[in-house]
Amino acid sequence: MITIVSGLPRSGTSLMMQMLAAGGLPSLTDGDRKPDIDNPRGYCEWEPIKQLPKDPMLIDQSEGKAVKIIDDPAHGIRIEIAEKGKEVFQQCGVCHNADTDEKKMGPGLKGLFKKDKLANGKKPTETNIRAQIDDGGNGMPPYKESLGDGEKDDLIAYLKTL
Repeated sequence: MITIVSGLPRSGTSLMMQMLAAGGLPSLTDGDRKPDIDNPRGYCEWEPIKQLPKDPMLIDQSEGKAVKIIDDPAHGIRIEIAEKGKEVFQQCGVCHNADTDEKKMGPGLKGLFKKDKLANGKKPTETNIRAQIDDGGNGMPPYKESLGDGEKDDLIAYLKTL
């Protein structure tokens, strides 16, 4: 018997692994990912399991144990959308840096969604950033008419990766 604990990142899979271990079920873990503030008792992961799609026989090593498999089905989609957004950003790159928060003509956008506030003083939410893109201001031209909604969605997805 193999017990698979699966879920999205940050969904409680480490806690479930700890509960199963406390109940006497051995866990297949390697201890490579050390405990931290988010998981002070550890992540209970086994690094080789990430190769499961390429090597399905890996699961055999879990016989009689619990193994954690993190699933993020939207990961590939988010990367693809962000790549499209990077293409849209090329016209923004004339005035904005993507790889630093240093000002070019406009503010640098690295870590944009992690900042306390935007240059206009508002919180960096999708709604506020979309409004800035649409309306412009402080020397930035408006893009409400020149970028479609899909392009703005892609651009915002890219900005979240900075």
